[in-house]
Order: sequence, then structure tokens, then C-alpha cells
Amino acid sequence: PRAPKGKTYEAWVIRNGAAQRAGTFGGRDGTSVLKIDRAAPPGSVVAVTLERAGGVDRPTQQPLAATEAIS
Repeated sequence: PRAPKGKTYEAWVIRNGAAQRAGTFGGRDGTSVLKIDRAAPPGSVVAVTLERAGGVDRPTQQPLAATEAIS
């Protein structure tokens, strides 16, 4: 769904416990597709959180969705 007013979805590449920003998106009815802004090396996880508009430097909550470790 669309992110609530004042919020955005933020994608992260997480490796060895360290999260790096990978892009933001507003969501929509149906499927959202996002090309992430950084490489996702083997062993990393791509995750999405709901953050304040404009994004944040570090995730502030547990992911809403995440991949398994990339091989």
C-alpha cells in the first residue's frame, strides 16, 4: 500500500549486521518495483522499513519485508 502521510518506505542492504541505504519509495496499490541504489553482495539481505519522509540514516524499526541471504 501507499506509505502513510509523512512516511516513506526505505530499502536497505544489510550485511554482517550493518545496514546501508538503498533507496526510498512511496508504495502504491498493487506491486511496487524499486531498483536499489547499491550492490547487494553474497551473504547480504535486502530489507524494507517504513520511515519518516525523506528517509533516515539507519533503520528505526524491524523490516516489514526482507529477502533471504543472497547467494
